[in-house]
Amino acid sequence: MKLGEKVVCGTKFVRSVHGVLGDVTLSEGSHYWEVEASESGATVYAIGVAKQQCDRNAQIGTDKTSWCIEIMGVFLKAYHNDLSSKVDHELSSSPSHKFGVYLDFERKLLEFYDCEVQRLLHRFRLDETIDELCPALDLTNSRAILTLITGLKTPEYVNLPRMKAL
Repeated sequence: MKLGEKVVCGTKFVRSVHGVLGDVTLSEGSHYWEVEASESGATVYAIGVAKQQCDRNAQIGTDKTSWCIEIMGVFLKAYHNDLSSKVDHELSSSPSHKFGVYLDFERKLLEFYDCEVQRLLHRFRLDETIDELCPALDLTNSRAILTLITGLKTPEYVNLPRMKAL
């Protein structure tokens, strides 16, 4: 991925897992990117981050090296280390959605946003030992098309005083 580049992701994990691990490793500062999702039919997909050495035979969020939100139609769950948390927010019934991902190494934060309503969906506090992560997507049970958009300025609603995660 190059700065400002729109990337349509394919499959790069193995076996029955259909995921993509970004080829850019983020290791300092703060970063913001968006993922546009276009869906057709019943679909489940995940958006998140993972360490470069994550298990490529597993879905993101199922081990201690990855974090994600999983989208199941209009419902969402947050996953890390195979533990899930229901996200108290339903998406619109639109066949397309845009999600924001904000990663701040200094504050050890990973946040996911619904860009349509400018709302924080979930916040993870990262362990102090986390020193590099890559964007990750998972299309294991999906008919969705996910497009990763980089090189964006962090929106003002992300920079507001930290609201309580939902």
